[in-house]
Amino acid sequence: MTNQLMRERRIDNAPERRIAEVASYFVESKRVVPGLTVEPSGPRSWWWPLPTASDRDVLRSIVDGTSVDDHRVAAAALADAVDALMRERLVGVTLLETNRRGRRTVPEAWLVSLTAADPSLPPTLDPKKVAEFASSVQAWVRTGAPTASQVRIVLRVNEPVDAGPWRLELLAQDPDEPTLIVPAEELWSGAVFPPSAVADLLSGLGRIVRIAPELEALLDTARPTGIELSAESVVAFVRDRVGALADAGIGVALPAWWSARGRVRLRAKATSKRSSSTDSTGRAGLGFDQLVSFSWEAALGDRKLTKTELHQLEQAAASKQELVRLRGQWIELDPAELAALIAAVGTKGEAAAADLLRTAMGLIGLDLPHGIDPVDGAEVYGDGWIGELLDGALHASVAPIE
Repeated sequence: MTNQLMRERRIDNAPERRIAEVASYFVESKRVVPGLTVEPSGPRSWWWPLPTASDRDVLRSIVDGTSVDDHRVAAAALADAVDALMRERLVGVTLLETNRRGRRTVPEAWLVSLTAADPSLPPTLDPKKVAEFASSVQAWVRTGAPTASQVRIVLRVNEPVDAGPWRLELLAQDPDEPTLIVPAEELWSGAVFPPSAVADLLSGLGRIVRIAPELEALLDTARPTGIELSAESVVAFVRDRVGALADAGIGVALPAWWSARGRVRLRAKATSKRSSSTDSTGRAGLGFDQLVSFSWEAALGDRKLTKTELHQLEQAAASKQELVRLRGQWIELDPAELAALIAAVGTKGEAAAADLLRTAMGLIGLDLPHGIDPVDGAEVYGDGWIGELLDGALHASVAPIE
C-alpha cells in the first residue's frame, strides 16, 4: 500500500485527538527527522517521527488492530500529523542560505521545501537525481531507527576482580527468547545463533560506537567480546549513555547493587544530658522550642565512618577515583562534595527540638554546610531525652488501626 493510498484511507481505528497528542510528543521531544519520498504526484519532503525502542507503548496507543495494514495506516496518519505540526512551527524559518544564482540542486530544493506550506519539490528537477537523493536520505534515516534483528546486543558491566579493571562484556540475546543470552564469543563461533546473526551484531556495534564513541575499542578486533574500562569511565558511561543505548535497542546490564550503591552522607548527632517525659507544652523546661546542640558526622548507611576511613576516601578523591570499595561495598565519590563533607565533620550547631524532629521525619531539612548537595538531606539521631523523642516519634507514635 503506497503512502498516498494510506493517507486517503479513513483512520477510524486511531482517533484524531490521540494521533495529534502523539505527534506533539515527538515534535516537543525533538524526535523528528527530515525525509524525502517520490510519490505518484511527484517528489515531496517530509518531517517524520523518529521513534525509539522505548516508544513502543506510545505507538501502540494509536493502533487499533494487529494486521500489517492497521500499523501502516496508523503510521501514515502519524507521519501526516508530525509533518503538518513541524511546518506550522517552521513558518518563516530558512534552512538554506545561499547567494548562488541559477537552478537549485536537488538537496537545495529539498531544504527549501522542508519549511514551505507546500512540501512538493519543483517538477523541473531531474527525476533520476531526485530518486538517487531520496534513496540516500531514506538510508540515512534508517541508521537512526532501531530495526528488528536476529540478535540484540547487551553490554554487561562487570566489577573488578582482585583490584583489576572494570570490564564491559559483550553479550548476544535472542529478541524472541529474552532468557537466551550468551557471551558474544558463542555467537562468533556459530554455536547458538545462525551465521547470518553476525551481520546484525556488527550493525549493532556500529550503533553503539556512534552513541558512545569512547567504546570505539570494541571495533579494534575482528571478534570483540568486550573491553576494559576505568571506574571513572564506567560512571560516565552509565550516567550519559544508558538511556540513549536503550532507545537504540541496546541493552545494558548493571550489577544488582548499582541502583542502591552507597554514598557517604552527613548526619547530625543531637546531644542532651537530661531525659524527660515532658510533652510539647514545655514542662520542666524541656519542650519543642528548646535549643539542642548537635554535631555533624560522616556515615555510610547507618554506620559512622572512622577517621581512617575518611582518610582513605580523601586519598581516593585526590587520585580522581569516582568508585571506591569500602566496607565491602562500592560507593560513588564526588571529590568536591567529599572535601566539603570532611571539612564539616566535627563542626557543631544548634536547632530547636521541633526542627530536629521534623528533619528526622523528612518534613524539613537542616541547613547543610556549604558544598553539600541539599538533595541528600540529613539524617538526625541523638541520645538522652532528644534521642528518646526522635526514636519515639519515628517508631512508636503512630499505631495502625482498621
